Amino acid sequence: MKKSICIVPFDDAMAVRINAARIINAFRTKGFGRDAFVQVVGEINEDYKCFDSVKMLYRFWDGRLYQEQVNIDLDIVLSQLKAE
Repeated sequence: MKKSICIVPFDDAMAVRINAARIINAFRTKGFGRDAFVQVVGEINEDYKCFDSVKMLYRFWDGRLYQEQVNIDLDIVLSQLKAE
């Protein structure tokens, strides 16, 4: 049985955090751990291969980074993974 939670964000900053949690959950549902997540994102999006970007992805995975552009990029990665 799947559990679902409906959250109505208070503001835009909270909406970005909720979307980040949804993205992490989607990757975890597909069986990705932190290192595999960073690797596949770097393979699909070359912008995330440099050292600073890898650190940023680790912070995102750990729930310490909330940026709308990162969410958008990772949604694109997820859609490409679904297409494969």
